[in-house]
Amino acid sequence: MVFSKKVSEIFIAVSLLAWGVIHFLTGEFIAGRANTPGVILSYASGVVLIAAAVAIIYKNDKTKFVIACAGFMILGWAASRNLYLVVSSLDYGGVLTNFGKAITIGSGLLLIAFDNKFMTICFNREGSSTTVAEPL
Repeated sequence: MVFSKKVSEIFIAVSLLAWGVIHFLTGEFIAGRANTPGVILSYASGVVLIAAAVAIIYKNDKTKFVIACAGFMILGWAASRNLYLVVSSLDYGGVLTNFGKAITIGSGLLLIAFDNKFMTICFNREGSSTTVAEPL
């Protein structure tokens, strides 16, 4: 593994760990900044984020599921909720920023989870880009 890739994954894992701890300290769902009834959902999402941070540091084929769950959780909750607000109000301020952060973090976690599959699809063994369709 490339050194810079591992360092970047460790930075993401540390931020996810801190994000998960904040869920426990505040008792609110911080990942999407939405009002949720009770603290059960907040604690469950905090556990998922902390487990994803540990899974990134000790990554193997069995732990990639947890990283993908965290990515889908952020995309499913935060990005889908903010997508409606961006499209309906055309507010290009805070709502668009929250939507962009959710897309970036969620898709980044999915790229970390599925990094080998992504590289296999995009590149062949020699490292050159493969063509998707042959010209007629």
